[in-house]
Amino acid sequence: MGIDWNQELLYISQLLLAAGCGLLIGFERQSRTKMAGIRTHIMVSLASCLMMIISKYGFMDVITINGISIDASRVAAGIITGMGILGGGLILTGKQGFVSGVTTAAGVWATVGVGMAIGSQMYILGCAATLFILAVQILFHRNIKMAGVSWRGTIVAECDKNPDAINGLLQELAEKKVEVTRSKCDFKGENRCVLHLMVNISPKYSREQIVNLLGEMPQINTFEI
Repeated sequence: MGIDWNQELLYISQLLLAAGCGLLIGFERQSRTKMAGIRTHIMVSLASCLMMIISKYGFMDVITINGISIDASRVAAGIITGMGILGGGLILTGKQGFVSGVTTAAGVWATVGVGMAIGSQMYILGCAATLFILAVQILFHRNIKMAGVSWRGTIVAECDKNPDAINGLLQELAEKKVEVTRSKCDFKGENRCVLHLMVNISPKYSREQIVNLLGEMPQINTFEI
């Protein structure tokens, strides 16, 4: 059976349109520094589109076997549900309340769609979706600066257990357009404290520039980012 290239191009154009819509929604969310940003929204939208295409057209060859009508899509529905639970398990909340793994979970769910496409003999669609997912993961990595969109990060800094030092650190971060959205202080002995900061960082800063910025702050003894 030959490949219907017109139909394949229609499938791919649907994936691109879904990814574009997810990008717009994700851009708005990331511009407000929400946890689920551009990559997560693109992959969820793309994966949903991929699975809908599979559910509509991926079982045409097994609708009837030996005159008996069957519903093979039930297996696919079970796969989606089961892997959704697995993906949810990848989302972690740290002891400081910092959430991570949202994009990884979306990526696992999108990969389920790729496997379903290949298993449904929709090889071109599955390969195209794989390329789109890789492009999203690489091009929209969190360290890429986009115009007007802050990027999120966490800073763990050790400083003197001194209110003036802590307030001075927070004030200097604010002056440098580093917004602290959540903070926690753990005391370490009598003279030290460890600050755990979730921050929104101005798009004008790269990760290397933030490292240099923190290294120049006299209030900080050691830090991680």
